Amino acid sequence: MNNSTKNNYEEEIQAGVCDVHRLVNNDFRLRYVKYCSLCNAWMCEECWHNLPKRAYAMAIKIKRGE
Repeated sequence: MNNSTKNNYEEEIQAGVCDVHRLVNNDFRLRYVKYCSLCNAWMCEECWHNLPKRAYAMAIKIKRGE
């Protein structure tokens, strides 16, 4: 990961539940997360850079009507 990507992620982080982990893995552990306005979701750094997992979470979110 280059520094500009890391800095963009770190701009507005807070402790919370990663929506991608919650939806895909049923994992509610606290992590450092950042809000993505495109996905309307809070994500940890791992998921922020994992586009296939983010897309899968979005599909689950749409199916559930969240």
